[in-house]
Amino acid sequence: MQWNRISVAVLFLALGSLPVSMVALAGEQNPDSAHQPRSFTPRLADMQLTNQLGQTIPLSQLMDRDNNLLFAFFFTQCITICTTTTFTLKSVEQAVPADTLLAMISIDPDNDNPDVLAEYAREHRLKAPRWQLLTGNKKDLENLQRSLASYRGNKMNHNTSIFVKKSGSSAVTEVTDNFKIIPRLFKQD
Repeated sequence: MQWNRISVAVLFLALGSLPVSMVALAGEQNPDSAHQPRSFTPRLADMQLTNQLGQTIPLSQLMDRDNNLLFAFFFTQCITICTTTTFTLKSVEQAVPADTLLAMISIDPDNDNPDVLAEYAREHRLKAPRWQLLTGNKKDLENLQRSLASYRGNKMNHNTSIFVKKSGSSAVTEVTDNFKIIPRLFKQD
């Protein structure tokens, strides 16, 4: 499994701009195919998450009204869409406000402990404190996905959305495709 994950990472690095191109083209081939982002104010129960450094971070701290936040669900052993999601987040990193936290929340807490998350962060050059790779209690993580209408029953069928939360608001915007709009979402009132 380690070889496969490294192979995929090497493939993405060898292809260089492929993930950025995919982001740039998302929704442009057929503008009618792009889904409109869904904005809503979720009712979230507070929970304790643990990051790649072993630090405990309450969900309420991440979701604080004063924070800009981009987050997605993933798991480190995924060698397909999770890697693409990681590269998508990296591709918009420089285009969003500098104070934006980028969080990847594992949906596989049985395997993704802080050491595994730290290795994933090193492999993908995701630097703390801006990047937070998080894990927690499996039931809490399932409830978090449910509260965002993104729970799909198991990790192999997980949602690939990127969620945007702007400072000054409790609302969350779910972007399911056309990821190039993410920087513009931070400029809208």
